Amino acid sequence: MSITGNDEQKSAYRHLQSILFKNEAADVVLLDIPISITEAQGLSIYEARRLLSCSALEKPFPGNEPKSAKAQTNLASQAGRSTDFPYQSFVEHGLCTIEEEYQGDWCHRRAVQEHLDSSTSRKRKLEHDNVESRHEGVPVPQSVTRLLGSVVSGASSKQLLKVRWNDGSLESTGRDIQLDDGGLFVSNTSAKERRLECEVEGGQKHTFFVPPRSSSLVGDCSRPAALYSKVRSAAEQNGTKRSFDLIMMDPPWPNKSIRRGHEKGRAHYSVSDTLWDLRQLIFDMDINVLLADKGYIGLWITNNAAVRDLVVGDDGFFESWGVTLVEEWIWIKVTKSGEPVMPLASCWRKPYEVLLLGRKVDQPSLAEVPLYPQHASDLKRRLIAAVPDLHSRKPCLKSLLEPLMTRPNDYRALEIFARNLVSGWWSWGNEAIKFNHDGCWAAQPAVEDEDSDRLAA
Repeated sequence: MSITGNDEQKSAYRHLQSILFKNEAADVVLLDIPISITEAQGLSIYEARRLLSCSALEKPFPGNEPKSAKAQTNLASQAGRSTDFPYQSFVEHGLCTIEEEYQGDWCHRRAVQEHLDSSTSRKRKLEHDNVESRHEGVPVPQSVTRLLGSVVSGASSKQLLKVRWNDGSLESTGRDIQLDDGGLFVSNTSAKERRLECEVEGGQKHTFFVPPRSSSLVGDCSRPAALYSKVRSAAEQNGTKRSFDLIMMDPPWPNKSIRRGHEKGRAHYSVSDTLWDLRQLIFDMDINVLLADKGYIGLWITNNAAVRDLVVGDDGFFESWGVTLVEEWIWIKVTKSGEPVMPLASCWRKPYEVLLLGRKVDQPSLAEVPLYPQHASDLKRRLIAAVPDLHSRKPCLKSLLEPLMTRPNDYRALEIFARNLVSGWWSWGNEAIKFNHDGCWAAQPAVEDEDSDRLAA
């Protein structure tokens, strides 16, 4: 899909950049989430489809804080010392920087389907017309969910599931599409996007957009041997490394509200039952083998101190992988006018999530960095302000991470627990290609800026 037109039309599309504002130090950024994922598909700005989203939040969520001091104390205790994180002043300063130096919208207008246009509703009702629930908010047919589930469980076979390219270009070599007990492996080695067609029993077909130079394994993350096998085979065939310069991870941390959602039919993605289960799952991946020397690894964490302890505490992930914590990236969730979605001092929930960025070094020095650093001179902090998108969808940070790479145009990256593909990256998870389904994208590109009316005319 390409955009043709005069220079005025093309100029309007140039405004559709994911980074709306970045200060000189690059430690305060205003980011548009749907556009960040669109950019990561490796498409020209004139060719970009619009990723379907929910409407941007206009007002903060209603407050539901406990009234009494005793209730507040009990809640803080139950939250696992989540209120101990010293981010409030940092976030306030960053938001002030954006307000003072940036004049404009805090997000682009979004491509929204009618059944998704209710983001202010706290509890979303089920849709029964072959789409997932409003809680998840993504227009993926239930048959796609079943398809991915059958691939991960090993229930599919070449007789029940046909997978092929349907773009009329390069034929499959038998190496770039593989369906076996380890899952579905797809590798697009070309410099152009390709379309993958999956046909299930009964003749129903689904199309997925596969970004250029991307590889993905739709498989169970509790079976890392399947990933290692694909990485090893690709290295032998293409002369690439068996390790990665960057690994990103958004683990399925235990979440009581999601588990309750499963019981009521509202949640459509899985989380670990306990923190111990997730600890074992990630330790079994042998990340230290996958991560290259001096490579970076980023983990999204919750605001529960036990989760942070597991990552950077004694005998935690970073220590076992020989990784030093070097940066903290705080994603502050804001409304379309720039207000935090809930008070920064909220006891019940926090309006931000944290990405811990570590680097593999010869002699880790984690002990030099306090668990909750406030003035650590060797730990950099960045603020990323962004209007929330569909439930659980994180901003794609590819454009912010690449400048950290020794060779920004020649590095290897892997995303674990992925739910969409990224150009030039490897992706692994039981839903790694989910948001690349053609049903997740608008049929026609839509211009979301001050020139939209003129372009529409």
